[in-house]
Amino acid sequence: DGFIAQMRQLGLALMRGQGNTITLHAVPSSMQVHAPAQFIQTLLDYYAQEDPHAVEQATNRQRAQLALAAAIPTGQPMTPAEAAVLIGRLFACQQPALDPLDRPTYFIVQEALIKEWFAR
Repeated sequence: DGFIAQMRQLGLALMRGQGNTITLHAVPSSMQVHAPAQFIQTLLDYYAQEDPHAVEQATNRQRAQLALAAAIPTGQPMTPAEAAVLIGRLFACQQPALDPLDRPTYFIVQEALIKEWFAR
């Protein structure tokens, strides 16, 4: 039951079946699962280790993959309203300064440097 609860946090729709069976009903569309049985087995293997760090790492990797799949590509044009919504969503995160792969999400640039970059 703990395994199913953790997987639901990732957006997986799992249900306990009869005996020791688990049925995968749905995965998020951004998660490309070509071999569902192998995917579930891999997650179960991490969970069976009873190492909270292993389960957390596997879960974090899955979350990072989902987040990256849903990310807006670099250079995609946005309206000011879309940009404002995106920035609002970023700063609503627990860790807005880093992306799921621990890369910085924004940089603070001093005005003098901007003037230097765009001097004509």
